[in-house]
Amino acid sequence: MPTVYVIGGPNGAGKTTVALRLFPDVLASKEFVNADFIAKGLSAFDTESVAYAAGRLLLQRIHELKTRGKDFAFESTLASRSFVPFLRECKQEHYNITLIYVWIEGADLARQRIRERVAQGGHSIPDEVIRRRYERSIANLVNLYLPLADSWRIYDNTLATPRLVAFKDVESSVTTFLPERMEKIMSSQVREPQEEYVPNKIDRAVIAAVAEELERKRKLGLPIVIGRDGKVVIMIGDKVVEEIEYGSLEKRK
Repeated sequence: MPTVYVIGGPNGAGKTTVALRLFPDVLASKEFVNADFIAKGLSAFDTESVAYAAGRLLLQRIHELKTRGKDFAFESTLASRSFVPFLRECKQEHYNITLIYVWIEGADLARQRIRERVAQGGHSIPDEVIRRRYERSIANLVNLYLPLADSWRIYDNTLATPRLVAFKDVESSVTTFLPERMEKIMSSQVREPQEEYVPNKIDRAVIAAVAEELERKRKLGLPIVIGRDGKVVIMIGDKVVEEIEYGSLEKRK
């Protein structure tokens, strides 16, 4: 049975960092489709101007891969419902749907991480778009994409090390490790696991990918942005250089 891997999460959550570690070595798929990569190919210095075209090309490519019956992966904020019909088609054609969702605590943290990315030469996203996508991404995760997935994993990448919030494997019930996070995401309490969990290869790859990216930033003296105790925390190396209360970024424009 072929598999489609969906890498989801808000802007700034670390989706691409995780995906580049997972594919093709940890999860056996050489096909990873990313709209940001497509946009860079269309317009290296103004990716926002071609974002819509890049999204259309992504849809075209994943439809082609599905038609060929190949394993493949794609990345999305899941802020749109546009992938729902496609994933339903995948299920009808006997695809296994595996969803890996990278969550962070709050749109303010997402916005600050995007600002740091821009300062390092990355592409910008308007603040209002980040906030809108953040809210829609989580709503769509709960209402649309989790019910479609045969298996899924949710990670909290708010701090410096990703933590597995919960997972569901094929034909199994939900196992939860961070019930307070799951409650925030799902608006319902899920019981804690009764047994100690041994991380699998996906978990190890997610943690290793973020650890390597943080180590790269430490070596280069670049800012590291995490969320802690209701604040956006900016660090250089292991030193905290700034703390910003959630909700106060609007005043800092």
